[in-house]
Amino acid sequence: MSTLLDQLELDPMVLPNQQITRFVRDLIKSGKLEAGSRIPPTSQLARQWRTHVPVVHGAMSQLMKEGLLARRPGKGTYVLAQEEKLSRVAIYMMGEQAGVTGTLATALLAELQKVMREQDIDPDIWFDSRPRAERDTVWPALAQAVQSRQVDAVILPQASPAIVDWIARLNIPYAVYGCSHHPHSVSEDRHLIAELPLRGLKDQGCSSVGLITGMHPDTKPNWQDKVHGSWEFHEHFHTIARQLALEVRPRWVFHPPYPEHVKLVESAEVFGYESFHRLWAQADRPQGLVITDNVMAQGVIKAMLELQVQIPGELKIVSARQSAYELFAPMPISHLVINDAEAARMLMLQIRRQFEGETCKMIHVAPALVMARPRPCGKGIEVGGELVEQST
Repeated sequence: MSTLLDQLELDPMVLPNQQITRFVRDLIKSGKLEAGSRIPPTSQLARQWRTHVPVVHGAMSQLMKEGLLARRPGKGTYVLAQEEKLSRVAIYMMGEQAGVTGTLATALLAELQKVMREQDIDPDIWFDSRPRAERDTVWPALAQAVQSRQVDAVILPQASPAIVDWIARLNIPYAVYGCSHHPHSVSEDRHLIAELPLRGLKDQGCSSVGLITGMHPDTKPNWQDKVHGSWEFHEHFHTIARQLALEVRPRWVFHPPYPEHVKLVESAEVFGYESFHRLWAQADRPQGLVITDNVMAQGVIKAMLELQVQIPGELKIVSARQSAYELFAPMPISHLVINDAEAARMLMLQIRRQFEGETCKMIHVAPALVMARPRPCGKGIEVGGELVEQST
């Protein structure tokens, strides 16, 4: 081992971390560094190659991302067998999500494919077209692919707790987006989703706020609600509203009658449209409105155009949206932006942790509040948080 690694002489004209990565990668792929071989500590290698410890650490981290090395806590860093290399990750999608754009799941799908290709991993998309009731049971086709080692891991951009349960029983690395209490989860910070829009509306001078959301509140949180964090969101929303002296009347809050009501894109847009009509039909209306779903926001925008609501004169709005999703709005709307690219990277990190034998912990992705900008002469259409002037 030491004789092989001694052969590297760093060229001062080339970045040292790139030389180290290329050198060790070639040794592994050529078979000169055999599977199971222990790599010396980074401090020893740094002295040996006359460079700095962070340089060696960075090079080794890159090789771990490529699935060539694995760090085993308390034991050291080892060469992985080629068949152990993380090379094919299944992305589980529900059948109705095929060909649909503008949703969280499809935005994450696009970013996951980018991240996987950067890491030399083959993204393998699986659309489960079984009837909804059957999806709560193991999908034989995917289980067979796992058993035959055609799939190394599974990522679920969006799924019910029952689906997460049977995926877990496949006994391979998996990660899921949105299950806020699950150790294999990556989730937007629901506290910030509730808090940031309220603070933004307060700063704009609002004293009362309404809410249109797909998250169903349950005063007695069951396992499913706990997983998705809906109960937490509603609790924190009302707590922050009281702290900021923002009035939130029950008839200004719109959510599905039951948790699975707005799973389809079409029903989410209709829900937003109908909820805003009911809100605006009231004699007393809030000064601000929070929308937690960009597909629902499409329905709200249609309703506002029909009703000729003046934004921000009559109502100020903060709507959540994915960073990859462009929300066309012919009025100044503030956005709570969820970073899809960061979420995809964190989902792959969860897979890497399990693949390398580490313990998984839930990861939160923090949203960013982007406030609406005043528009000259009331012209322009908002596209992805940017103002695009309309041609005449």
